[in-house]
Amino acid sequence: MEKQKPRFKWAVTIAMLIAAFVLLYMSFLYNLPHKFDYSGPVAKVNAAQNSIYTSLASYDKDVEYPFVQTDIDNVFYVAQPNKDVEFFEYSQGKFSRIHGSKKIELSITCCNQKIPVNISYIIRDGKTIGYGTFVSDDLSKIYKYAFFKLCNKPDNYVSDAELLLLVDFDDQDVFKSEKDYSEVFGVNIKAKKVSRIFSVKGRSFSVIDAKLRDDFSAVDDYILNSCKDSLLFLSSRNYKQSSGIYGTDIFSQTEYTDSPKLFANDILNEFVRQTDDGIIYLKNTRNSDSKAFTLISKDKKGSEKVIRTFEGELDENFLRCGDYLIDKCTMTLYNLVDNTESVLLNVSMNNLLTFAVSPDKTKVVLAGSFNNGLQKLVFYNLSIKRFKSVEQQQIFFDDYPNICFIDNDTVSYIKPAKSVDMTVGNLVVSWNKVFSTMP
Repeated sequence: MEKQKPRFKWAVTIAMLIAAFVLLYMSFLYNLPHKFDYSGPVAKVNAAQNSIYTSLASYDKDVEYPFVQTDIDNVFYVAQPNKDVEFFEYSQGKFSRIHGSKKIELSITCCNQKIPVNISYIIRDGKTIGYGTFVSDDLSKIYKYAFFKLCNKPDNYVSDAELLLLVDFDDQDVFKSEKDYSEVFGVNIKAKKVSRIFSVKGRSFSVIDAKLRDDFSAVDDYILNSCKDSLLFLSSRNYKQSSGIYGTDIFSQTEYTDSPKLFANDILNEFVRQTDDGIIYLKNTRNSDSKAFTLISKDKKGSEKVIRTFEGELDENFLRCGDYLIDKCTMTLYNLVDNTESVLLNVSMNNLLTFAVSPDKTKVVLAGSFNNGLQKLVFYNLSIKRFKSVEQQQIFFDDYPNICFIDNDTVSYIKPAKSVDMTVGNLVVSWNKVFSTMP
Protein backbone atom coordinates (compact mmCIF):
# COMPACT_ATOMS: atom_id res chain seq x y z
CA MET A 1 0.00 0.00 0.00
CA GLU A 2 2.86 2.38 0.81
CA LYS A 3 4.30 1.91 -2.70
CA GLN A 4 1.01 2.94 -4.32
CA LYS A 5 0.89 6.39 -2.64
CA PRO A 6 3.39 8.06 -5.03
CA ARG A 7 1.37 6.81 -8.00
CA PHE A 8 -1.78 8.26 -6.44
CA LYS A 9 -0.03 11.58 -5.79
CA TRP A 10 1.19 11.70 -9.39
CA ALA A 11 -2.32 10.97 -10.65
CA VAL A 12 -3.75 13.77 -8.54
CA THR A 13 -1.01 16.14 -9.71
CA ILE A 14 -1.60 15.28 -13.37
CA ALA A 15 -5.37 15.68 -12.95
CA MET A 16 -4.87 19.07 -11.33
CA LEU A 17 -2.55 20.16 -14.15
CA ILE A 18 -5.08 19.05 -16.75
CA ALA A 19 -7.85 20.88 -14.91
CA ALA A 20 -5.70 24.01 -14.70
CA PHE A 21 -4.92 23.79 -18.42
CA VAL A 22 -8.61 23.41 -19.25
CA LEU A 23 -9.50 26.39 -17.08
CA LEU A 24 -6.72 28.44 -18.66
CA TYR A 25 -7.88 27.46 -22.15
CA MET A 26 -11.52 28.30 -21.37
CA SER A 27 -10.42 31.61 -19.89
CA PHE A 28 -8.50 32.35 -23.10
CA LEU A 29 -11.56 31.61 -25.20
CA TYR A 30 -13.75 33.75 -23.00
CA ASN A 31 -11.34 36.67 -23.14
CA LEU A 32 -10.44 36.27 -26.79
CA PRO A 33 -11.14 39.79 -28.02
CA HIS A 34 -14.88 39.89 -28.72
CA LYS A 35 -14.75 36.57 -30.61
CA PHE A 36 -17.92 35.12 -29.17
CA ASP A 37 -19.31 38.25 -27.56
CA TYR A 38 -22.54 38.80 -29.46
CA SER A 39 -26.19 38.69 -28.61
CA GLY A 40 -27.32 35.58 -30.43
CA PRO A 41 -29.21 34.61 -33.58
CA VAL A 42 -31.25 36.95 -35.72
CA ALA A 43 -34.88 37.54 -34.83
CA LYS A 44 -36.97 36.49 -37.83
CA VAL A 45 -40.18 38.44 -37.44
CA ASN A 46 -43.24 36.95 -39.07
CA ALA A 47 -46.81 38.27 -39.12
CA ALA A 48 -47.60 36.79 -35.71
CA GLN A 49 -44.49 38.34 -34.16
CA ASN A 50 -44.80 41.66 -35.97
CA SER A 51 -45.90 43.42 -32.79
CA ILE A 52 -42.46 42.72 -31.27
CA TYR A 53 -40.78 44.78 -33.95
CA THR A 54 -43.37 47.54 -34.26
CA SER A 55 -43.44 47.95 -30.49
CA LEU A 56 -39.92 49.33 -30.74
CA ALA A 57 -41.21 52.47 -32.39
CA SER A 58 -41.57 55.62 -30.35
CA TYR A 59 -43.03 57.21 -33.49
CA ASP A 60 -44.69 55.43 -36.42
CA LYS A 61 -46.80 57.38 -38.89
CA ASP A 62 -47.70 57.04 -42.58
CA VAL A 63 -47.36 60.22 -44.63
CA GLU A 64 -47.39 61.38 -48.23
CA TYR A 65 -44.01 63.10 -47.98
CA PRO A 66 -41.27 61.88 -45.62
CA PHE A 67 -39.48 63.74 -42.86
CA VAL A 68 -35.88 64.45 -43.88
CA GLN A 69 -33.14 65.34 -41.41
CA THR A 70 -31.59 68.83 -41.50
CA ASP A 71 -28.22 70.14 -40.29
CA ILE A 72 -29.83 71.33 -37.05
CA ASP A 73 -30.16 68.83 -34.21
CA ASN A 74 -33.63 67.26 -33.88
CA VAL A 75 -35.03 69.31 -36.79
CA PHE A 76 -36.53 67.73 -39.93
CA TYR A 77 -38.17 69.17 -43.04
CA VAL A 78 -40.99 68.09 -45.33
CA ALA A 79 -40.79 69.22 -48.96
CA GLN A 80 -43.80 69.20 -51.28
CA PRO A 81 -43.54 70.26 -54.96
CA ASN A 82 -43.79 74.04 -55.37
CA LYS A 83 -45.09 74.49 -51.84
CA ASP A 84 -43.60 76.01 -48.71
CA VAL A 85 -41.26 73.62 -46.95
CA GLU A 86 -42.41 72.80 -43.42
CA PHE A 87 -40.10 72.21 -40.45
CA PHE A 88 -40.68 69.78 -37.59
CA GLU A 89 -38.83 69.16 -34.35
CA TYR A 90 -38.57 65.72 -32.78
CA SER A 91 -38.85 65.60 -29.00
CA GLN A 92 -40.05 62.96 -26.55
CA GLY A 93 -41.48 60.60 -29.11
CA LYS A 94 -43.27 63.01 -31.42
CA PHE A 95 -42.73 65.53 -34.21
CA SER A 96 -44.05 69.05 -33.59
CA ARG A 97 -44.42 71.64 -36.34
CA ILE A 98 -42.05 74.61 -36.07
CA HIS A 99 -44.03 77.79 -36.60
CA GLY A 100 -42.69 81.17 -37.69
CA SER A 101 -40.18 80.08 -40.33
CA LYS A 102 -38.91 82.90 -42.54
CA LYS A 103 -39.58 83.14 -46.30
CA ILE A 104 -37.55 84.53 -49.16
CA GLU A 105 -38.14 84.54 -52.92
CA LEU A 106 -35.03 83.95 -55.01
CA SER A 107 -34.20 83.01 -58.57
CA ILE A 108 -31.19 81.66 -60.41
CA THR A 109 -30.32 81.45 -64.09
CA CYS A 110 -29.01 78.29 -65.71
CA CYS A 111 -28.78 77.75 -69.47
CA ASN A 112 -30.54 81.10 -69.86
CA GLN A 113 -33.53 79.71 -67.97
CA LYS A 114 -34.71 81.68 -64.97
CA ILE A 115 -35.65 79.33 -62.15
CA PRO A 116 -37.66 80.89 -59.31
CA VAL A 117 -38.00 79.39 -55.85
CA ASN A 118 -39.62 80.22 -52.52
CA ILE A 119 -37.23 79.31 -49.72
CA SER A 120 -38.49 78.58 -46.21
CA TYR A 121 -35.74 78.87 -43.59
CA ILE A 122 -35.10 78.99 -39.86
CA ILE A 123 -32.19 80.28 -37.77
CA ARG A 124 -31.05 78.56 -34.59
CA ASP A 125 -27.89 79.27 -32.59
CA GLY A 126 -26.40 81.14 -35.52
CA LYS A 127 -27.11 78.33 -37.97
CA THR A 128 -29.36 79.04 -40.95
CA ILE A 129 -31.05 76.24 -42.84
CA GLY A 130 -33.66 76.50 -45.56
CA TYR A 131 -35.16 74.57 -48.48
CA GLY A 132 -37.32 75.03 -51.53
CA THR A 133 -38.38 73.13 -54.65
CA PHE A 134 -39.09 74.05 -58.26
CA VAL A 135 -41.20 71.76 -60.45
CA SER A 136 -42.46 72.67 -63.94
CA ASP A 137 -44.75 70.88 -66.39
CA ASP A 138 -43.50 73.02 -69.27
CA LEU A 139 -41.89 70.53 -71.66
CA SER A 140 -40.04 73.34 -73.44
CA LYS A 141 -38.00 74.10 -70.33
CA ILE A 142 -34.51 72.64 -70.02
CA TYR A 143 -34.82 72.35 -66.25
CA LYS A 144 -38.11 70.95 -65.00
CA TYR A 145 -37.01 70.22 -61.45
CA ALA A 146 -34.64 71.78 -58.93
CA PHE A 147 -34.10 71.35 -55.20
CA PHE A 148 -32.61 74.27 -53.26
CA LYS A 149 -30.80 74.34 -49.94
CA LEU A 150 -29.89 77.55 -48.09
CA CYS A 151 -27.10 77.25 -45.52
CA ASN A 152 -24.21 79.00 -43.81
CA LYS A 153 -21.08 79.54 -45.84
CA PRO A 154 -17.80 78.06 -44.49
CA ASP A 155 -16.54 80.26 -41.65
CA ASN A 156 -13.26 81.35 -43.24
CA TYR A 157 -14.46 81.40 -46.84
CA VAL A 158 -13.93 84.88 -48.29
CA SER A 159 -17.17 86.03 -49.89
CA ASP A 160 -19.46 89.05 -49.92
CA ALA A 161 -22.42 86.68 -49.63
CA GLU A 162 -23.97 85.94 -46.26
CA LEU A 163 -25.16 82.42 -47.12
CA LEU A 164 -24.76 79.72 -49.74
CA LEU A 165 -27.55 78.49 -52.01
CA LEU A 166 -27.03 74.93 -53.25
CA VAL A 167 -28.97 73.45 -56.17
CA ASP A 168 -29.58 69.81 -57.12
CA PHE A 169 -31.30 69.04 -60.43
CA ASP A 170 -31.65 65.25 -59.99
CA ASP A 171 -35.34 64.53 -59.36
CA GLN A 172 -34.48 60.99 -58.22
CA ASP A 173 -32.88 62.49 -55.12
CA VAL A 174 -35.80 64.61 -54.04
CA PHE A 175 -36.52 62.73 -50.81
CA LYS A 176 -32.99 61.52 -50.10
CA SER A 177 -31.26 63.01 -47.09
CA GLU A 178 -27.88 63.02 -48.83
CA LYS A 179 -27.64 64.99 -52.06
CA ASP A 180 -24.93 66.18 -54.43
CA TYR A 181 -25.32 69.82 -55.42
CA SER A 182 -24.09 70.80 -58.88
CA GLU A 183 -24.60 74.58 -58.55
CA VAL A 184 -23.48 76.90 -55.74
CA PHE A 185 -24.57 80.53 -55.39
CA GLY A 186 -23.98 83.21 -52.80
CA VAL A 187 -26.99 84.93 -51.22
CA ASN A 188 -27.40 88.35 -49.65
CA ILE A 189 -30.59 88.06 -47.61
CA LYS A 190 -31.39 91.76 -47.19
CA ALA A 191 -30.92 92.59 -50.86
CA LYS A 192 -32.34 89.25 -52.01
CA LYS A 193 -29.32 89.12 -54.29
CA VAL A 194 -28.00 85.88 -55.73
CA SER A 195 -24.48 85.72 -57.20
CA ARG A 196 -22.85 82.74 -58.85
CA ILE A 197 -19.96 81.21 -56.92
CA PHE A 198 -18.63 78.96 -59.68
CA SER A 199 -18.15 80.42 -63.14
CA VAL A 200 -19.78 78.82 -66.17
CA LYS A 201 -16.96 79.92 -68.45
CA GLY A 202 -15.61 76.97 -70.38
CA ARG A 203 -18.31 74.66 -69.13
CA SER A 204 -19.35 72.20 -71.82
CA PHE A 205 -22.80 70.81 -72.45
CA SER A 206 -23.85 67.32 -71.44
CA VAL A 207 -23.99 64.71 -74.20
CA ILE A 208 -26.91 63.14 -72.34
CA ASP A 209 -29.47 65.94 -72.08
CA ALA A 210 -27.85 69.04 -73.67
CA LYS A 211 -27.78 70.83 -70.30
CA LEU A 212 -24.66 72.40 -68.90
CA ARG A 213 -22.61 69.55 -67.44
CA ASP A 214 -23.69 69.02 -63.85
CA ASP A 215 -20.34 67.36 -63.07
CA PHE A 216 -18.51 70.65 -63.73
CA SER A 217 -18.74 71.46 -60.03
CA ALA A 218 -20.26 69.53 -57.16
CA VAL A 219 -20.37 69.64 -53.37
CA ASP A 220 -22.19 67.76 -50.65
CA ASP A 221 -22.86 68.49 -46.99
CA TYR A 222 -19.80 66.59 -45.80
CA ILE A 223 -17.47 68.58 -48.06
CA LEU A 224 -19.01 71.89 -47.01
CA ASN A 225 -18.85 71.05 -43.31
CA SER A 226 -15.13 70.30 -43.59
CA CYS A 227 -14.30 73.51 -45.49
CA LYS A 228 -11.99 75.93 -43.72
CA ASP A 229 -9.96 78.61 -45.51
CA SER A 230 -11.20 77.72 -49.00
CA LEU A 231 -14.26 76.25 -50.65
CA LEU A 232 -13.56 72.75 -51.92
CA PHE A 233 -15.53 71.24 -54.75
CA LEU A 234 -15.35 68.28 -57.11
CA SER A 235 -15.24 68.51 -60.87
CA SER A 236 -14.98 66.23 -63.91
CA ARG A 237 -14.30 69.15 -66.24
CA ASN A 238 -10.98 67.62 -67.31
CA TYR A 239 -12.57 64.36 -68.47
CA LYS A 240 -14.68 63.48 -71.47
CA GLN A 241 -18.23 62.66 -70.55
CA SER A 242 -18.61 60.49 -73.64
CA SER A 243 -15.83 58.16 -72.52
CA GLY A 244 -18.14 56.35 -70.08
CA ILE A 245 -15.45 56.51 -67.38
CA TYR A 246 -15.47 59.78 -65.50
CA GLY A 247 -12.60 61.04 -63.43
CA THR A 248 -13.06 63.50 -60.59
CA ASP A 249 -10.65 66.22 -59.48
CA ILE A 250 -10.59 68.39 -56.37
CA PHE A 251 -10.57 72.14 -56.80
CA SER A 252 -10.53 74.97 -54.30
CA GLN A 253 -11.08 78.69 -54.39
CA THR A 254 -10.76 81.34 -51.71
CA GLU A 255 -13.12 83.87 -53.28
CA TYR A 256 -15.96 83.59 -55.73
CA THR A 257 -14.09 85.99 -58.02
CA ASP A 258 -11.01 83.76 -58.12
CA SER A 259 -10.28 81.05 -60.66
CA PRO A 260 -10.39 77.64 -59.02
CA LYS A 261 -7.13 75.94 -58.14
CA LEU A 262 -6.54 72.26 -58.86
CA PHE A 263 -5.77 70.58 -55.54
CA ALA A 264 -5.68 66.88 -56.46
CA ASN A 265 -6.68 64.83 -59.47
CA ASP A 266 -8.40 61.54 -60.25
CA ILE A 267 -9.94 60.97 -56.83
CA LEU A 268 -12.24 58.09 -55.96
CA ASN A 269 -15.86 57.92 -54.81
CA GLU A 270 -16.11 61.69 -54.39
CA PHE A 271 -14.53 61.54 -50.93
CA VAL A 272 -12.55 64.62 -49.92
CA ARG A 273 -12.25 66.40 -46.58
CA GLN A 274 -10.38 69.57 -45.68
CA THR A 275 -8.08 69.40 -42.66
CA ASP A 276 -5.98 71.99 -40.83
CA ASP A 277 -2.95 70.87 -42.85
CA GLY A 278 -4.58 70.33 -46.26
CA ILE A 279 -6.94 67.62 -47.49
CA ILE A 280 -7.51 63.87 -47.31
CA TYR A 281 -9.07 61.88 -50.15
CA LEU A 282 -9.41 58.44 -51.71
CA LYS A 283 -7.49 57.52 -54.84
CA ASN A 284 -7.25 54.42 -57.01
CA THR A 285 -3.95 52.58 -57.14
CA ARG A 286 -2.88 49.55 -59.12
CA ASN A 287 -0.25 46.91 -58.55
CA SER A 288 0.67 43.78 -60.46
CA ASP A 289 -1.31 41.36 -58.33
CA SER A 290 -4.49 43.03 -57.15
CA LYS A 291 -6.74 46.05 -57.30
CA ALA A 292 -6.53 48.50 -54.46
CA PHE A 293 -7.16 52.08 -53.43
CA THR A 294 -5.58 54.37 -50.87
CA LEU A 295 -6.46 57.05 -48.37
CA ILE A 296 -4.12 59.97 -49.02
CA SER A 297 -3.31 63.19 -47.22
CA LYS A 298 -1.98 66.17 -49.13
CA ASP A 299 -0.66 69.28 -47.39
CA LYS A 300 -0.88 72.83 -48.64
CA LYS A 301 2.61 72.58 -50.11
CA GLY A 302 1.54 69.68 -52.32
CA SER A 303 3.28 66.87 -50.44
CA GLU A 304 1.31 63.59 -50.49
CA LYS A 305 1.31 60.79 -47.93
CA VAL A 306 -0.44 57.41 -48.03
CA ILE A 307 -2.42 56.99 -44.80
CA ARG A 308 -3.93 53.56 -45.49
CA THR A 309 -4.28 51.07 -48.34
CA PHE A 310 -7.47 49.07 -49.00
CA GLU A 311 -7.40 45.88 -51.05
CA GLY A 312 -10.21 45.43 -53.56
CA GLU A 313 -12.59 47.55 -55.61
CA LEU A 314 -14.38 50.25 -53.66
CA ASP A 315 -17.67 50.00 -55.58
CA GLU A 316 -17.71 46.20 -55.44
CA ASN A 317 -16.15 45.31 -52.09
CA PHE A 318 -16.90 48.35 -49.94
CA LEU A 319 -19.69 50.76 -49.07
CA ARG A 320 -19.10 54.35 -47.98
CA CYS A 321 -21.42 56.56 -45.95
CA GLY A 322 -20.08 60.02 -45.13
CA ASP A 323 -16.77 59.70 -43.28
CA TYR A 324 -17.12 55.92 -42.89
CA LEU A 325 -16.25 52.95 -45.07
CA ILE A 326 -17.27 49.30 -44.58
CA ASP A 327 -15.53 46.26 -46.06
CA LYS A 328 -18.55 44.12 -46.98
CA CYS A 329 -16.56 40.88 -46.73
CA THR A 330 -14.80 41.35 -43.38
CA MET A 331 -17.41 43.78 -42.00
CA THR A 332 -14.62 46.12 -40.89
CA LEU A 333 -15.79 49.68 -40.28
CA TYR A 334 -13.24 52.41 -41.06
CA ASN A 335 -13.40 56.02 -39.95
CA LEU A 336 -11.55 57.73 -42.82
CA VAL A 337 -11.13 61.03 -40.98
CA ASP A 338 -9.84 59.58 -37.70
CA ASN A 339 -8.06 56.67 -39.47
CA THR A 340 -9.51 54.11 -37.06
CA GLU A 341 -11.18 50.74 -37.59
CA SER A 342 -13.51 48.34 -35.81
CA VAL A 343 -14.64 44.85 -36.82
CA LEU A 344 -18.38 44.17 -36.63
CA LEU A 345 -18.06 40.64 -35.29
CA ASN A 346 -20.50 37.89 -36.31
CA VAL A 347 -22.47 40.27 -38.55
CA SER A 348 -23.16 39.16 -42.11
CA MET A 349 -25.14 41.11 -44.70
CA ASN A 350 -26.12 39.45 -47.97
CA ASN A 351 -26.52 42.78 -49.77
CA LEU A 352 -25.51 45.76 -47.65
CA LEU A 353 -27.39 48.81 -48.94
CA THR A 354 -26.70 51.56 -46.44
CA PHE A 355 -25.62 52.26 -42.87
CA ALA A 356 -25.35 55.09 -40.35
CA VAL A 357 -23.06 55.78 -37.39
CA SER A 358 -24.11 57.62 -34.24
CA PRO A 359 -22.62 61.06 -33.48
CA ASP A 360 -20.61 59.65 -30.56
CA LYS A 361 -19.25 56.89 -32.87
CA THR A 362 -20.38 54.06 -30.58
CA LYS A 363 -23.35 52.65 -32.54
CA VAL A 364 -24.03 51.51 -36.10
CA VAL A 365 -27.27 50.67 -37.91
CA LEU A 366 -26.93 48.60 -41.10
CA ALA A 367 -29.59 47.83 -43.71
CA GLY A 368 -29.43 45.01 -46.26
CA SER A 369 -31.62 42.75 -48.37
CA PHE A 370 -31.91 39.12 -49.47
CA ASN A 371 -32.80 37.54 -52.80
CA ASN A 372 -36.09 36.25 -51.35
CA GLY A 373 -37.39 39.75 -50.69
CA LEU A 374 -36.54 39.82 -46.99
CA GLN A 375 -34.80 42.87 -45.58
CA LYS A 376 -32.44 42.99 -42.64
CA LEU A 377 -31.63 45.66 -40.06
CA VAL A 378 -28.72 45.30 -37.64
CA PHE A 379 -28.31 47.47 -34.54
CA TYR A 380 -24.66 47.14 -33.51
CA ASN A 381 -23.04 48.53 -30.37
CA LEU A 382 -19.34 49.15 -31.06
CA SER A 383 -18.48 49.66 -27.39
CA ILE A 384 -19.56 46.19 -26.22
CA LYS A 385 -19.48 44.35 -29.57
CA ARG A 386 -23.09 43.19 -29.29
CA PHE A 387 -25.92 43.48 -31.77
CA LYS A 388 -29.61 42.88 -32.35
CA SER A 389 -31.01 42.23 -35.79
CA VAL A 390 -34.33 41.63 -37.48
CA GLU A 391 -35.34 40.08 -40.79
CA GLN A 392 -38.69 40.94 -42.30
CA GLN A 393 -40.25 42.17 -45.51
CA GLN A 394 -40.64 45.91 -45.98
CA ILE A 395 -38.66 47.06 -42.96
CA PHE A 396 -37.25 50.08 -44.75
CA PHE A 397 -37.80 51.93 -48.02
CA ASP A 398 -35.29 50.68 -50.62
CA ASP A 399 -35.05 53.88 -52.65
CA TYR A 400 -34.30 56.19 -49.74
CA PRO A 401 -34.23 54.54 -46.31
CA ASN A 402 -32.72 57.77 -44.88
CA ILE A 403 -31.38 55.96 -41.83
CA CYS A 404 -30.05 58.53 -39.38
CA PHE A 405 -29.38 59.09 -35.70
CA ILE A 406 -31.50 61.87 -34.23
CA ASP A 407 -29.23 61.63 -31.22
CA ASN A 408 -26.87 58.96 -29.89
CA ASP A 409 -29.77 56.78 -28.69
CA THR A 410 -32.53 57.44 -31.23
CA VAL A 411 -32.71 56.12 -34.79
CA SER A 412 -35.00 57.34 -37.57
CA TYR A 413 -35.64 55.88 -41.01
CA ILE A 414 -38.21 55.60 -43.81
CA LYS A 415 -40.27 52.47 -44.46
CA PRO A 416 -43.15 51.55 -46.81
CA ALA A 417 -46.53 52.83 -45.70
CA LYS A 418 -49.09 50.46 -44.20
CA SER A 419 -51.91 52.44 -45.78
CA VAL A 420 -52.49 52.28 -49.55
CA ASP A 421 -53.40 55.99 -49.47
CA MET A 422 -49.97 57.03 -48.25
CA THR A 423 -46.48 56.82 -49.72
CA VAL A 424 -44.07 56.16 -46.86
CA GLY A 425 -43.94 55.67 -43.13
CA ASN A 426 -41.69 57.62 -40.77
CA LEU A 427 -40.33 55.41 -38.00
CA VAL A 428 -38.32 56.35 -34.92
CA VAL A 429 -36.94 53.73 -32.54
CA SER A 430 -35.13 53.91 -29.23
CA TRP A 431 -31.77 52.14 -29.11
CA ASN A 432 -32.30 50.99 -25.52
CA LYS A 433 -35.71 49.60 -26.42
CA VAL A 434 -34.18 47.59 -29.27
CA PHE A 435 -31.80 45.85 -26.92
CA SER A 436 -34.29 45.33 -24.12
CA THR A 437 -37.22 44.14 -26.27
CA MET A 438 -35.84 42.15 -29.20
CA PRO A 439 -34.84 38.51 -28.60
